[in-house]
Amino acid sequence: MGHTVVRLTNAEITSQAKADELKQTIKTELDNRGYDLTDRSVGDGTNIDGDILLRASTTHGSVTEADSWTYYLRQLMKNNLAADASDGEGVVSAVVDEHDCQHLEGKEQPCKPVEWQIG
Repeated sequence: MGHTVVRLTNAEITSQAKADELKQTIKTELDNRGYDLTDRSVGDGTNIDGDILLRASTTHGSVTEADSWTYYLRQLMKNNLAADASDGEGVVSAVVDEHDCQHLEGKEQPCKPVEWQIG
């Protein structure tokens, strides 16, 4: 059975407080939507330059749910741009991708993400 993976990667955030806020927002939204996920991960950290990064990954059995979740993450990132915030806090850049995986069906096809990015 195939599945669809949605990832938020390389989301650079201006402060740890804003990263914590967005991380909790994502977790709460996932809980509220009640998706039947085979995998779910939301976290943050820093890169080698010390930039604060946020990430999330979900694995959906339903393409419709994955599409809806991809749209939500894109809107969340756009609505929290640091450049648009009065205090300058928020998202500097982010990448959201979604891809269908067929490897669980025994097919030897690589996963090919479709990316959307800001920043």
